[in-house]
Amino acid sequence: MKDEYSMALAAMMALCSRREYCSKEIERKLAVRDLSDEQRERILVRLQKEKFLDDGRYAEFFVNDKSRISGWGRRKIAYALSAKGISQNLIESALEGMDSESNAMTLERVLKAKSRSLKESDPVKRREKLVRFALGRGFDYAEILDVLKKTVL
Repeated sequence: MKDEYSMALAAMMALCSRREYCSKEIERKLAVRDLSDEQRERILVRLQKEKFLDDGRYAEFFVNDKSRISGWGRRKIAYALSAKGISQNLIESALEGMDSESNAMTLERVLKAKSRSLKESDPVKRREKLVRFALGRGFDYAEILDVLKKTVL
């Protein structure tokens, strides 16, 4: 019969081989198991050593997914990554990979979709709602104003 350490290691390897996880997520999953602190640390080190777990790689995929698929801006992505325990250096490195042109296109796409759903007819109030929405999505105020100037919504 396998011991708890071996079963936990195998389970975490299987999890990490299916999709990306950050270290903090794996730590949480290990916390519910009957393992000592040393065993948990050994599992984390082994997962990182064997490239099952890599916070830098996780941050890059997270930035890509959240910007392209979910339509998030830099600020919201950075905040979410820091909440997941990713270091500031890794966050900045992953955000450098974001193309500002594609970021502007994402913002434009998100604003157009929101604009279609707004029932407000007053242009000033409509613009305020769009700005507030985009700020909530994590885009910078200057970016929002640039996109709103260029596009007619």
